[in-house]
Amino acid sequence: TVTYEELDPDAPSITAENVSDVSARGAENAELIYSIYNLEYANLTIECDGAVVTSAEKGDDGTIVYTVAANSTTSARTGTITINGGDVEKVVSVVQKAPIFTSTQEEIILAADAGATKSFTITSDFDWIAELSEGANFTIDHDTYEWSDNGKQVVKVTANSENTSEEGTLTLGTITFTNVETEETITVTVKQESSYVAVG
Repeated sequence: TVTYEELDPDAPSITAENVSDVSARGAENAELIYSIYNLEYANLTIECDGAVVTSAEKGDDGTIVYTVAANSTTSARTGTITINGGDVEKVVSVVQKAPIFTSTQEEIILAADAGATKSFTITSDFDWIAELSEGANFTIDHDTYEWSDNGKQVVKVTANSENTSEEGTLTLGTITFTNVETEETITVTVKQESSYVAVG
């Protein structure tokens, strides 16, 4: 025999939906909608975890205004907003996305001639800086990036000189991109074909 506990229809309650897909860049003045039953709005208290959700306070009736910090980790993370009505509380999960930091290429191969170019795209939720390896025989047109709406930056690589080496394709160096917020790095290797033709 299964016994079901009768629910008190007059019991106080708080309802609110969990929050998902918050940008890794964070959020300011975001709103959470909730509803209460048999509770006084004035008696509610609002708390947050303090690390992911860094502030949360009552807005107009039925809303909470909250802030989510930028995600400086490399993984998704979860914070909380707690609505406390005394004898009843509601804990709302706030899930923040992992930061995006990717390159369309791990290696590029330039044509043999001086001035040969090739481009690729870095996508990032945050600013980045780029450094060339010591002695790199090429240049790039962007060594810093400040985040804009789509997070994408095309980087063009240009060979400094012609490669006539008998050894064939040479490695000209590497580019290391460092995410300013997460300190994550991406390394792209740059190579160049040779124009050398063996004489029979």
